[in-house]
Amino acid sequence: MGKKEKVAIVKCKSYNKKEVDKAIKKILKLLDFPLNKYRKVLIKPNVVGYYKENLEAIITHPSIVRALRIFFKNATVGESSFTDTENNLRKTGYWKFKPLVFEEQKFVKINDKKAKILKHFYFPKIIKESDLIINVSKLKTHTLTKLTGAIKNLYGCIPGGVKQLYHRNAKGEKKFSNLLVDIYQNIKPELNIMDVVIAMEGEGPSAGKPKHVGLLLASKNAVALDIAASKLIGYKPRSILTTKEAVKRNLGSYNIEIIGDIKKIPNLKFEKPSSFKR
Repeated sequence: MGKKEKVAIVKCKSYNKKEVDKAIKKILKLLDFPLNKYRKVLIKPNVVGYYKENLEAIITHPSIVRALRIFFKNATVGESSFTDTENNLRKTGYWKFKPLVFEEQKFVKINDKKAKILKHFYFPKIIKESDLIINVSKLKTHTLTKLTGAIKNLYGCIPGGVKQLYHRNAKGEKKFSNLLVDIYQNIKPELNIMDVVIAMEGEGPSAGKPKHVGLLLASKNAVALDIAASKLIGYKPRSILTTKEAVKRNLGSYNIEIIGDIKKIPNLKFEKPSSFKR
């Protein structure tokens, strides 16, 4: 069955500073995560873009990143939105962290013979230079991949308009899911946190409806985190093709252990995208 990965589920009813700090501190304690081990820390949130409506349901809330930067001092924040990254970071409150715009950084070429779609591609150099990557995703339904969680959040490590090119070339759920796992297996963040304080249901990742859940989820393994998240939404984990492919490549296991404030994953009956209903 493979290694049993722990997934922490902690209550966090709002984005209030005190409440978020307390929840992050509890997560790090539950996962027994070292704070002083790492020299260069990179935080990768989900800032897909700036939206006038339902922004708190679309992006990783900056309060979570702010809290992480208290525990991991001098951590760098980096992101590449789908378009116009700098403007999005400014408008969403991320500019105060002095973030790196990935498409403006130096790149390194990745060669991966084991990849199924991306045998050769480019990352910002800081991803390879960092000795800890903290992957801070947002729980949302997704019209193509059903779930946008921890694995898919790393698609934002691909710089700028290259993301659109890959989307066009890797058409369909299966091909695109394989591409996402190709990226994940070349990053494998050691700490993965999911913002489920306010999530999104329906036509995610940006046109759905906000759903207040009041939780933060976390794991050292992104696959385990997505498995827990898919159950929370009401999907069978094996129906999420990124998860299925990652388990197939021995990057994770369906055998997870839930710890924290909730011992059993509830089915919150999220509204599914119309593409899934069809």
